[in-house]
Amino acid sequence: MLIYLLYKIGQFLALMTPRNIGYKVAEIASDIKRLLSPRDRRNVCDNLSVVLADQPLSVVRKHVKQVFRNFGKYLVDFFRYPLMDNQFLQENVTVVNRHFIDQAAEGAKGVIIVSAHFGNWELGAALMPYLGYTFNAIVLYNRNRYVNNFFVRQRQNMGANVILVGNAIKKSVQALKNNQILALVADWDFTGHAIEVSFFGRKTRMPKGPAILSVITGAPIVPGFVIRQKDDTFTLIFEKPLTPSRSLKQPQRIRELVEGYSLIFENYIRRYPDQWYAFRSYWRKQREHAICRK
Repeated sequence: MLIYLLYKIGQFLALMTPRNIGYKVAEIASDIKRLLSPRDRRNVCDNLSVVLADQPLSVVRKHVKQVFRNFGKYLVDFFRYPLMDNQFLQENVTVVNRHFIDQAAEGAKGVIIVSAHFGNWELGAALMPYLGYTFNAIVLYNRNRYVNNFFVRQRQNMGANVILVGNAIKKSVQALKNNQILALVADWDFTGHAIEVSFFGRKTRMPKGPAILSVITGAPIVPGFVIRQKDDTFTLIFEKPLTPSRSLKQPQRIRELVEGYSLIFENYIRRYPDQWYAFRSYWRKQREHAICRK
């Protein structure tokens, strides 16, 4: 209940103050959160030490600080979604490679958009209906019923059809059969349905759900990312569709797709490490920078 109340207070403040003021408050709160959360701070440091393996630890720590601040800004945006009308989206979001979505939809088998806990992935839920697409988002169920309902309502208010993980398969397949867009984040395995691939040169278990859906339905996978720019505007970028290879057996087709979008995730995270919100340790057995543990 306490977490829910904090979210409601955060939303009230975000809605009652100008966006730039909300960002300033979020940065201060994020700095406090970073200092008071040694486990989260160490996990982010561990992860970025792998991403920025060629950088000294002093540089890594600067990026760690910015990760917390950008995540605070992300929450401000999430709370302010009721104020994000079409004028706001038109003035603050640039869309790149939209033709990849339209190209993927030409097969009439639906489109699977995969992203990561990166940038402002939730903003995609508001952007896709604004662009004229029927949008479905697969999301995890939060054990706190009040928090779960809060997040579901926010996403529905943005125009997204919310599909909870517990009953995702049937609804997801139906959405794709209707040639709709299905979106999910796929940089962390929350369900146990994963496959081991190379990620930043390390063995990492990555979700295979998007790949399985693609193989079953024939829907192309389009990686998409909402990147925060330095002036706090956004760029929505789509990558070239990934399609299952017909010449491979099903397990190999699934692996090929997972490796494909994992590599694209890696490229974006390497370019924008400040916008990867990895507060869990990815490589627990491969911590190279012992100083991160302090």
